[in-house]
Amino acid sequence: EAKLMARLTDARDKVRINGFRPGKVPVQHLRKMYGKSFMAEVVNEILNDSTRSITTGRGEKAAMQPEVIMTEDEKEAEKILAGGTDFEFSLNYEVIPAIEIK
Repeated sequence: EAKLMARLTDARDKVRINGFRPGKVPVQHLRKMYGKSFMAEVVNEILNDSTRSITTGRGEKAAMQPEVIMTEDEKEAEKILAGGTDFEFSLNYEVIPAIEIK
């Protein structure tokens, strides 16, 4: 939610909408108009950051781009994009094994 609000506040200064002075568009109005697209960007950013932090936190290197598994239920996805529920996902990835040269 904090990342979404930061994204909306940042967009507030750049968006020009008829009837509002530049930089004075209410955040709730922006959320109504662009909320889903901004939330999709935030979710994508969270996935990238989480994937990187999980693999480095475990001291592992992924052999390929990790596969992200999340809900395929359209109603659940809408709730996530609307910010109404927590975002849960699973990662599948292959680890590059540690090789010791003797």
